[in-house]
Amino acid sequence: MSSKRKDIRDAIAALLLAPAIPKVVGVFANRIELFDKSELPGVAIYSSDENAVPRDTSNSRYIRSMNLVVEVIAQANSGLDDDLDEISDAIEERILGNQELGGLAVGIAYLSTEIVLEGESVQAAVGAARINFEIKYIK
Repeated sequence: MSSKRKDIRDAIAALLLAPAIPKVVGVFANRIELFDKSELPGVAIYSSDENAVPRDTSNSRYIRSMNLVVEVIAQANSGLDDDLDEISDAIEERILGNQELGGLAVGIAYLSTEIVLEGESVQAAVGAARINFEIKYIK
């Protein structure tokens, strides 16, 4: 049996793949997958932290709040900011339009977006937009 967090990450990946987000080449439900330049712009989906409160007095089930990061990675070029904005907007709309993820979640909220430029040199640089969502689920 897989974890509920994995099921949620997989559901988000499936949501972003069908139909495909314009300009996105690869979608991965983890942060370890290495992107080749041919797979950019790409999306990595991972959880960063989680907290929980008891659902009732029995303390046997919890309402959990998972911080899910959807990271868009794109090759640095003159259209980088426009591409990151366009892809991020499409991702936010898709995820926020599917609040229950087929019964896996009880609600999804947008938290923030961090946009950064990373790399050793301009030629090797990539831009990233890290979109943070709070996903509530019961376990």
